[in-house]
Amino acid sequence: MDAGLLRLIHGGGLIAIGARTVIVDAELISSEVGTKLVIGEDCLISDRVHAWTGDAHSIVDAKTGKRLNYGRDITIANHVWIGYEAVLLKGATIGRDSIIGARTVLSKELPPQSLAAGNPAKVIKNNVTWTPDVFYEEGINPLVDG
Repeated sequence: MDAGLLRLIHGGGLIAIGARTVIVDAELISSEVGTKLVIGEDCLISDRVHAWTGDAHSIVDAKTGKRLNYGRDITIANHVWIGYEAVLLKGATIGRDSIIGARTVLSKELPPQSLAAGNPAKVIKNNVTWTPDVFYEEGINPLVDG
């Protein structure tokens, strides 16, 4: 794993980061006992990304006194690109080869090979993947074609 600025905070939870994952700047918090924040291999995590498996406080039903907001795992599959200032909330699950747009807020499951953006996150394209290499197809960009 390559890291720029990485803040790892756990309150009894687990944080696991796969091989060849690059993190530019992230805050990863597994704040609830028994929760897991798992990042797969070959992921790219951009600037100011935040991921929290819990709320760091309890919300309680006023009538019953029971807690309503238990923590949940966050799972990021292999080869996922997470954009600038994205927020992953408890319960977020991202399928392999997916892309999360800048400032996206995700708290649900995202299928593999999806491009999602917005608050809340919405799939805007399926059957996508990504590469860290920039390339150009002939005839597409006149500045490159000469």
